[in-house]
Amino acid sequence: MMFKFKKDKLTGYESVYAGKIKKRKTLKNGWHYLLLKDDSIVLFYDNLREVIVKNVKKVFEANDGKFMLTLKTGEKAVYDKSGKMLTLFDKQNELFFNGWYRVAEGNGLLLLYDASNEVVGKHLRKAEVFKDGRYYMSVEPKGESKNAGLFTPNKTKVFSCNDSDFKLLKNGWFISDGSLYDDTGTFFIGKEDGIELPLVYLIFIGFLMPKIRL
Repeated sequence: MMFKFKKDKLTGYESVYAGKIKKRKTLKNGWHYLLLKDDSIVLFYDNLREVIVKNVKKVFEANDGKFMLTLKTGEKAVYDKSGKMLTLFDKQNELFFNGWYRVAEGNGLLLLYDASNEVVGKHLRKAEVFKDGRYYMSVEPKGESKNAGLFTPNKTKVFSCNDSDFKLLKNGWFISDGSLYDDTGTFFIGKEDGIELPLVYLIFIGFLMPKIRL
């Protein structure tokens, strides 16, 4: 059911869901939503676009206006700014702050898309976008090695590896295959030079180090 709005676009919806509303919010992209007491969510932009989903736990909005709904089951779906569904609901899906998003490809593998909906990597075992805009991908054994490693926001490879346990620290230093590297990708200490240290030690050492990358 759609409504014609006057000054307040919430008016028509609030009259229909009167007494059932738990939370009201307007996203930066212009969409409004009502979270109902039964944990259903009603999202609407104008009198022509509406999204209704049940059992919603969380709504997340990216910088470019995309948004993601997370269900109580942990399944997630990504929508573009117009309300078009870009992914089905799946626990492996993820929307990142910059509008990039990860999609379950099947058989435990992943796809990574950039903000323009272009495929950055496929047949991935791991795909993460970090707060500084850098991103990391690891591929399945038969995957393309060019997609494995740490990349800058403009898609330039900084470091080549295929470690599914890759860990990026808050200061930009990272740990891969038992070794610690600075934020430029230069080796610092660890397995690469024959010194095996517990992961917690590598994290602690890396945490104390200053950023080098300008």
